[in-house]
Amino acid sequence: MTPSALKKTVLLLGTAFAAASVHASGYHFGTQSVNAQSTANAAAAEAADASTIFYNPAGLTKLDSS
Repeated sequence: MTPSALKKTVLLLGTAFAAASVHASGYHFGTQSVNAQSTANAAAAEAADASTIFYNPAGLTKLDSS
């Protein structure tokens, strides 16, 4: 295999694998609520709304019942 063909093959495979990992992430934003974003994602220590179940399920006990 010539060096030019080898470079093209490596570039093609690298692009294919990079595209697969980007596609696999989907629409992941990393947070579950605006409240968590506003506190710099310290939502694991604070129970402010029902989305606390994502960060800390035990925090549901600290929510006010309605």
